[in-house]
Amino acid sequence: MLIDTFTVNGRNVYVYGKEKILSSSQVPMILDLNCTTGNPRAEVITNGWDELAERENLLIVAPEYNDYATYLECEFLRGVIAMCVQKYPIDESRIYSVGFSNGGAASVALASTYPYLLAGIAAMGWAIGMMRSKEEIPFILIQGSHEYIDKDKLAVMDDEKETLHDVFLANKLISPNTLANYSKYPYWGYAATSKERKRITYYDYDPYGHNKHQVTNDLEFFYFNKDEFIHPIVETVLVPDAPHIPHSCNAEIAWKFLRNFARNKDGKIIEIN
Repeated sequence: MLIDTFTVNGRNVYVYGKEKILSSSQVPMILDLNCTTGNPRAEVITNGWDELAERENLLIVAPEYNDYATYLECEFLRGVIAMCVQKYPIDESRIYSVGFSNGGAASVALASTYPYLLAGIAAMGWAIGMMRSKEEIPFILIQGSHEYIDKDKLAVMDDEKETLHDVFLANKLISPNTLANYSKYPYWGYAATSKERKRITYYDYDPYGHNKHQVTNDLEFFYFNKDEFIHPIVETVLVPDAPHIPHSCNAEIAWKFLRNFARNKDGKIIEIN
């Protein structure tokens, strides 16, 4: 439920969680960023964060921002997080950024600009390269198989290829000289440690939350592990036959991944579950 609204630099920031959260012990925070020309309140619903906030003891923060921009908005988004830390009982070791389309790209930019701020990021449908940082960061990408077609072949965009390379490199899953092989490993370019299919029922929405229809689909999960962790530090999820639209299962999938990680006082990523 929507529990609070405030403004930063004239922009509205919408806060979701359980009603009692304002007086509870410290809780994780998820910064949820909307797509270009999107609506922050609508995308809390279309990606499933409103229902997740009702079930879990965490805070969802959805700000208005320049949703045509990524790196140019990082300072503003850092300010939103700082304001939330002042206002609410947030566990600063468990702050995450997520988003659909440009929101996913902006989340990557935020992690790159402030490499010790976030304990993990999630991108749905689009992302961009890290550019400024090669620090370890848990990362999940949820991608529809029909979001992009290159010469009649299903694929991820060049921006996302750069993101995946940078994320694998930052997490020391590959060496600097490792080349992606998209012929052998479609979509992701690199061999997963393991993979599985999960049948999930969810709603597909238009980006503004006006229309929805129920879908049952066999999603493909790809897990990329490193020796130091029990859980995968990178995860990719392929939604078969899906175009560039939000899915109500995005939040639950992303949170199941992100909740395993925190960043300690030394700035190191640690597992907590």
